[in-house]
Amino acid sequence: MSCPTFQNRGYAFLILMMMVTILLISLTAALPSIYTAGQREKEEELIFRGNEYARAILFFHRQFGRFPSSIDEILKKTNGFRFLRRAYRDPMSLNGKWRLIHANAAGMLLDSRTMPIAGRPVNPAGQTPAGTQPPDAQPPQEKEGDKSIFTNQMLGAFIVGVASSSTKNSIRVFNDQTRYDKWEFLAVGPTVGGLPGGIGAGIGPGGQTPTRGGPNQNPGIGPGQGGTGIPPLTDQPVFPH
Repeated sequence: MSCPTFQNRGYAFLILMMMVTILLISLTAALPSIYTAGQREKEEELIFRGNEYARAILFFHRQFGRFPSSIDEILKKTNGFRFLRRAYRDPMSLNGKWRLIHANAAGMLLDSRTMPIAGRPVNPAGQTPAGTQPPDAQPPQEKEGDKSIFTNQMLGAFIVGVASSSTKNSIRVFNDQTRYDKWEFLAVGPTVGGLPGGIGAGIGPGGQTPTRGGPNQNPGIGPGQGGTGIPPLTDQPVFPH
């Protein structure tokens, strides 16, 4: 004859195992949605931070009539003005590094991965000219000990935007792109970070856009346009202190 106490303990252990199994099943079912929610939050943060860089570059251009030649020009004081409060990290990459997007003095985008036709000319054979990168090119390896959060910085080129360095697929579709390194935040185009009046791709010597009208009007030269003056900046988030 079995002991009642032993029998009760057996039932209690069985019930406990069933509860643990149900809990594990519930957690397994909930994990994908938790991951998705967290990923969507990081995507929103990526858009916010990327737009902050694009806006800072746009405001720098409006202030000085040229694009920055180094990221320090928007992060540190330039002629008494600073255009970004701090260096935001890329929320999608483990090392937090951004990929910088450049243009040369002729106004051609050098390393955009989403504008191979409008922003980067190709030769008759369909090949990318020397000094540029194909759309799916991987970012160059950083030097050992490099603590900068910006990759592929180019001497002699002008910075027009940033993009994530992560090559992972995204949940959200951003500007028809589903890979984070193709989410490009540029200071060129019809709008920049929700602001109208982005700069066109007409960049002259010294990174300047040809002016038209007054000194505060820096037109963006777009396809079929002779230049559209940008009104004097009134909401520029520059930080002189």
